Amino acid sequence: MNEEWKVIKDYPNYEISNLGNVKSIKTGKPLKPDKKRVETLGRVYLTNSQGRRTLGISTLLQGNWEWEWIKEIEDGEEFKKCYGFPDYYISNRGRVFSTITYSFLNPYHSHHYYYYVRIGGKKCSPPPLHTLVGRTFLDYKEGDLILHNVETLPFPVINWVDNLHIGDYSMNNKETIEKERMPKGLGNHPLHKLNLEKVKEIKKLINTGYSNQEIAPLFGVTHQCVNRIKKGINWKEVEV
Repeated sequence: MNEEWKVIKDYPNYEISNLGNVKSIKTGKPLKPDKKRVETLGRVYLTNSQGRRTLGISTLLQGNWEWEWIKEIEDGEEFKKCYGFPDYYISNRGRVFSTITYSFLNPYHSHHYYYYVRIGGKKCSPPPLHTLVGRTFLDYKEGDLILHNVETLPFPVINWVDNLHIGDYSMNNKETIEKERMPKGLGNHPLHKLNLEKVKEIKKLINTGYSNQEIAPLFGVTHQCVNRIKKGINWKEVEV
């Protein structure tokens, strides 16, 4: 992107570029940002007729180059305000732009095929990236799950809206069986130990009157796992 400059609103002695650089018009020298604060891009000291102030570069960019970042949109890409996070824009391809830091966020790989972005502040635990995409671009309702069509696609295509659909926990369990998509490292997880036939046997024993504590050791799972099957929380779609 070519660097362009504008006189900063309310601070006529300074210019800011579309890349976030600030300089003095009088001397032509760039101002060195103070990056000791939390703000990613740092802050600069500016002076006008009302005195000297410290201003965040992201704030200056929003006030002087508000929509400059749109130039970086790729062909076929569409941005909307992110569902549940109004200070962020997200694209149908999983790219996230922050109006707080005035920058695109870098996704990080967490586990299995899940990716995340740091969004909403330190105390926030945001959902995975594909969930943010699905909630924003699909016909999402509270309580829905956002599921992948194909879990083996590479990043970033795996999080594109074309690879997502809306489902629920029952559908998620069913797809887990059909796609045999157990992630590595879940050797001791109850879902890894159960399959369709085993769940049918568990349900038959439940219907016969066996207790959760009696059934659990027969399949190497916890009695809490059996109880969730009994209540229809897990494996609801399996009928006997």
